[in-house]
Amino acid sequence: MDSRIQRLAEEAASDGSLFPENAADGTKVQGAIVVLDAKTGGIAAILGGRDQDTHGLNRAVQMQRQPGSAIKPVMVFAPALEYGNYTTTTLLNDQPASFGGYAPSNYGNKYNGTVTLREAVARSLNVPAVAILDDIGVDTGKHFASKVGIGFTGEDIGLSLALGGFHKGVSPLGLCAAYQPLANGGTYTEPSCILRILDREGNTLYERRNAPKQVMDAGNAFLLTDMLRSAVKWGTATRLNIKDVPLSCKTGTTDYEGGAGNTDAWAVAYNPDYIACAWMGFDNTDAAHCLLRSVTGGSGPAKLLLHIFTGAYPDGGPSFTVPDNVVRVTLDAATLRLAYPLSSSGTFEEYFIRGTEPRQTAPPFLTPWLTPAPSPSASPYIPASPSASPYIPAPTEPSYDQPSLPYETYEPPTPAPAKSPSPTPGPARPALPSPGMFDY
Repeated sequence: MDSRIQRLAEEAASDGSLFPENAADGTKVQGAIVVLDAKTGGIAAILGGRDQDTHGLNRAVQMQRQPGSAIKPVMVFAPALEYGNYTTTTLLNDQPASFGGYAPSNYGNKYNGTVTLREAVARSLNVPAVAILDDIGVDTGKHFASKVGIGFTGEDIGLSLALGGFHKGVSPLGLCAAYQPLANGGTYTEPSCILRILDREGNTLYERRNAPKQVMDAGNAFLLTDMLRSAVKWGTATRLNIKDVPLSCKTGTTDYEGGAGNTDAWAVAYNPDYIACAWMGFDNTDAAHCLLRSVTGGSGPAKLLLHIFTGAYPDGGPSFTVPDNVVRVTLDAATLRLAYPLSSSGTFEEYFIRGTEPRQTAPPFLTPWLTPAPSPSASPYIPASPSASPYIPAPTEPSYDQPSLPYETYEPPTPAPAKSPSPTPGPARPALPSPGMFDY
């Protein structure tokens, strides 16, 4: 435990101004906070609720709730980078769609046409997330999530898992721990509150021996971390855009059935030192005990994490280190190819795993990749496959650096076979329980 971080968590939980208003009958909105050491997985702080008078219930550990979009990095985006040959500029269709009878919606029924993976991550777009999981396969997403401690029941078999539609859910501790590979170069260590026990002479009586496991490539972990930095800079988590304290964050919100309000609000934020997860909601949700529609992961729990990270870093915080197998290139904004020296459409810089960056230079006046957003009418989804982007990727496979002991051996994933860009809709897939109409 880190007494300084624990104090900040307790301060946040006791500050009523950081929480939504009580229900009409006076029932308080509850909360839970977990902070982990990003390098060791040790529990730096844990708080199981406000005004602990609920017969010892520790919501941070014992409570399981649907995580909403906060599960996307673990269930969708990380396995897409690891197994699906996706890059930060892979083009995706953000439009109304039906996946074998499952029709997810974006928040506010707003759609953006063609978007990059970075935009889909930063803005927490639901349709692209479900399309990616459909592309790589639900079993692939579950395989990766299980490697970082996420558990599943026999009912967890549908594409709604992309949006947090779990039969039972996850705990704040479990969700927080699942982000450790993103904060720590692709390594995962089971969380623990005890590292070692010494006697009065300093002899070791107990020492935790959970060796870190390399569960994903360090470069892919950095790419996803940087895309989640965009969520903080201009996406769903701008409340955590703290001066001189670089953070990556993913928010999640599930709505109450019937549209009366929201059920759960989540935020997971991290830097190279700490991973922090905060949850808000009611213990027993009904029409009279649900969060207002305005209370989302980015507006509620993010306030708690803002208090923790600003208090932890009064003089600025650490930045993430770019791995050796990641390159940064300048792209033409209109074509996503290498920038033309006299580009009139503007340029931007983007990260790639070395060998997957664009190889063609954008000529002047080339037709832009951007397309207008479609009208909100449901249609069969045609995914924009990684090969549909306007650049030609390098033919070489990315290399994986084997970690040294005490890490367990990391086996590079086998790339999934390419899918047809125009799949024929199959039979309806089980997709219960639904996380609600929207999730963001």
